[in-house]
Formats: sequence, C-alpha cells, structure tokens
Amino acid sequence: MTPAEFAQLATGHLRARGMAREIRFDAARFCLVVEGEGGLWRFCFLHHGFNEFKAAAVHEREKVLQRRLWSLLDNGAIPPRDEVLKGVLPRVRDCVYHAVLERQLAAQVDDVAERALLEIPYRHLNEELEVNAVFDLPTSAMDVTASRLSTWGMTLAELEQRALDNLRLRSKEPFRLVAPGLWASPWGDGHDAARMLLSDEISRLKVLGEHVAMIPSASVLMIAGSEDAHALASMAEIARDAVQDPRAITGITFKRAGDGWQAWLPPHDSPAYDKLYFLALQSRANAYTQQKELLDAWYEYTGESQFVSRFSAFRTDAGDIYTCTPWTEQVDGLLPRTDRIDFVKLVGEGESKPKVWPAKFEIALEVVGHLLTRTDERPERWKTKGFPTEAELALMTERSGLEVATLTS
Repeated sequence: MTPAEFAQLATGHLRARGMAREIRFDAARFCLVVEGEGGLWRFCFLHHGFNEFKAAAVHEREKVLQRRLWSLLDNGAIPPRDEVLKGVLPRVRDCVYHAVLERQLAAQVDDVAERALLEIPYRHLNEELEVNAVFDLPTSAMDVTASRLSTWGMTLAELEQRALDNLRLRSKEPFRLVAPGLWASPWGDGHDAARMLLSDEISRLKVLGEHVAMIPSASVLMIAGSEDAHALASMAEIARDAVQDPRAITGITFKRAGDGWQAWLPPHDSPAYDKLYFLALQSRANAYTQQKELLDAWYEYTGESQFVSRFSAFRTDAGDIYTCTPWTEQVDGLLPRTDRIDFVKLVGEGESKPKVWPAKFEIALEVVGHLLTRTDERPERWKTKGFPTEAELALMTERSGLEVATLTS
C-alpha cells in the first residue's frame, strides 16, 4: 500500500461516518486536511497511522483507522465536550518523549501557526519526568494537542486537574501489599504510573520513612519507605524486569519532596543502594543515548555544526562506578551532566599524545562556569565555549583528587 492509497482509504473511512466537508490530501506533508467555510478546519498527519495500519493484523486495521481519524469527524459525529473530557487522563513520560515529538513536528511542519496547533502541551514534573494529558481510547492513549486545549477553552493546569479527577474516580481499589513494606498499584490499565500524582492516596500508605516511588513502566507503580532497605531491595528486583517492557518509563527512584517527586537514592551503605543505583544509571544512559541520536539527527537536518558529547560509565580499579563525558580542546560541544568531565588537551609542542585532565562536574562549574551555559535540553545538557587554561585544568584536577593522564589511543 502506498501513502496515497492509505490517504484514499482514510478519506473513505471518514465519508462512511458522515463527513460531508471537503477532504484534501496534502501529499507533501502526508496529511489529510478538512476544509470548512473559512478555510482550514482540521487536519491530521498520517505517518504514524500509516505505519500502524500496515503492521496491524487485518482484523485490527479498522480499529486503527477509528483511533487515528476520529478527531477529524464533524462536531455532530463526536461526543459533546464534557463527554470527551471524561476520557482524559494524565500521562507521565520520560523527559525525551516530548523532545522527540517537538523536533519531528518542526521538521514536518514549516508554518509556525500550524505547528503550534499540533504541539502537545506538557509540564515538567522534575528533571526526569514530564506530564501531559491523553485521551483514553479502547486500545491506546492519544495525546491531547494544543488545538484541542484551545477548542475547549482550558489551560493546561485546568485540563490536568480534570484528568486527575478522572483518574481518581478510576482508582477506588486500594494499593496491594506485595511484599513487607512494599505497595503496588493493582490496576494494570496502562495508567498506573500516572497514579504517582495522586498525593492523598499515596500519603495514606504506611511506610517506614518517607514515601519512595518507582514507575519502571506505564503499568507499574510501586511505593516503599525511604528507611525500609528490604522493601527497597524488593522494589528494585521487580523494577529490573519491568523496565524491559515496551512501555518502559524509567528505572530511577523518586522520593516525595513537598508536593512533588525528586530523583533519590538511599545511602551508600544501604543493601538496596547498588541495585537502585544501577537501574538509575541504566535509565540515564538510555535517555542520553536517545537524546544524542535525536540531537545528531536534528543538527544534520538543520545543517548546524554542533558536537554532542557522549555519556559514558566506567569502573575504577577499586570497583567504583562513575559517569564521564569528554570536553576536547578546540571543539565546542553539548555536555551531558555526569560525575566527571575529561578535559582533553590536544598535542602540544614536544608532546606525542594528548593529555587528559579529569575533574568532578561540580568543581568544573565552580572553576570554569564562565565557559558553560545550561541549555533547555532534558536530560540536562551544558553548552561549552572555549577551553580552560592550563592553570584552571591543574586546579580542577587537583581539587577533584584526580590525576592527569595521557591518552594511549
């Protein structure tokens, strides 16, 4: 099936459901445009629907069309506003999800006003997570766009409150105690992770210490106490398998901080520390890998020359693990937030190999913060400009308790 044939099939689907308005296929953007009396009325990009349709079993393809195209139907063919709002729920995502959507949209839609209608409004929950609203459909969840929000005359905060109220109504069943001190969501409906936003319900769970949460996938939410090492270890064991789910979110652990959640790890001497640390490290590495791939592709698309530094993890001779990224002389780049920065100075007169001055990230910010600017990227990235002097390199390495090395390859 070609894109044009799919567009024709989609048009037929809409006609069969009473769509009387003019429907135009924009082949360049792979988009269906529905015309109204004043011009453009609604539009729908077909790329994702086309791929899903081709991958679906024959008996499931009609459902794909219904799911992807229902928002184009005339007002008389769709439920009233309040009825639709009953199906809106909050969705918690990792911090790369919206970055990908935004750049895909920027690459596909040139018109700024048109692009603004298609954007997905969301808010930052913390450095690792973001929250948006979705339509809960029979077999999937569809993101609520800015155009839909505008049509309803609602702010994002108002919509999120409505979504939370809907989620609370669906969450009457109590959390289950799955191990001593470890609570788990019982619903398994794909919205479990979002229930970390239900503060009152979580506050009622009895734990040792402060409430700690993990959302390794959309269908798993676990709560334990910050002082309960055994419950935390059990939580890590379950999360280790759950993060392999296709709808995985993150292996990072979060602790209640006021009304929000912040990334957290137990003390180093806790029996649960290593397990939770490795899960968090794996998730951050995956997020930075996805982000680097996205940024590399974006800069290739825009033609901008920008080096995106990698996020790496190493083990010391003593067995300790640390994360690191390179900052090379004469190369301005985007650095991920790591434990250390390897300052790589190119070969000078009388030298045969480049040297490396390692330094802790916090100390680098103190000494050469004037060469670093934090960007809006998530996960966290810092843009470099220039390179430290030899005196600054020596100071950072000394204050970090590390030693200068020579690159061997």
